Amino acid sequence: MSGSNALIRFGRTLLTWVDRLRKFLHLALLLLVFLILFAAIAPSRPVVPAAAALHLNPVGVLVDELSGDPIERALARAQGASFGETLLSDLIDAVRIAASDNRIKALVLDLDRFGGAGLSKLQE
Repeated sequence: MSGSNALIRFGRTLLTWVDRLRKFLHLALLLLVFLILFAAIAPSRPVVPAAAALHLNPVGVLVDELSGDPIERALARAQGASFGETLLSDLIDAVRIAASDNRIKALVLDLDRFGGAGLSKLQE
């Protein structure tokens, strides 16, 4: 009897370790899949050469705050549509960051699709 009890305990211990190994391998595989998906979805960072120009292309009207529902804007942006508004704070932030970056030597304003702005926004 003692031999069969020892064999049963060994079998249970073996099955417990096999089950733990299975769970660990499933977790490792799941993490690997998520890492691959994240790497595929994550945007690549642009490489800025030693002497570059910042190209600003404001679209539509220059505003302090975007109009409309944020969810509708996000859905429209996902479908490729544009609302024709550019945030003033985004432009100011881009120019300030570029001014402190030694690699940015020039600023190019492409105003083909710019819809205009108030005098106070243009002065800022």
